Amino acid sequence: MQTQEQIIAEAKRWRAIYPSYIDSTLKTSQGRRLGKEKCVPYPQLMEISDQLRKIGLQHVVEGHRFYSKDILRPGRIKVKILNDDKKPFNPLILNKLALLKYLAKQIKTIPNRQLPKIEVEPEPQPQQKQNKRG
Repeated sequence: MQTQEQIIAEAKRWRAIYPSYIDSTLKTSQGRRLGKEKCVPYPQLMEISDQLRKIGLQHVVEGHRFYSKDILRPGRIKVKILNDDKKPFNPLILNKLALLKYLAKQIKTIPNRQLPKIEVEPEPQPQQKQNKRG
């Protein structure tokens, strides 16, 4: 069995998955990799990690890393999709794009999924001009 240090050293060669890749609230210029209809709003690192664990893919959660297009949301996951002879560990997941589609689809099915509450300040209403007739 590998130690934690060996896994982290090996994870440098694995594929990086950022939550922004499957976030339906973002534009493609902000990092989204799939169509909006296939994505989920505000995916969380632990939701992605749980889905990877369910299909048996080895992964490492790096909560201190940032995606360059979304520096306000920390975290990424490094995933080992292919084994040493370049064959996929899971026949459903042949590449990174297939993994992103699978993750988004599975996260959508999570019952009672809690979305983060985002406070939006109301825009000030423009004041109407008063007629000064006398």
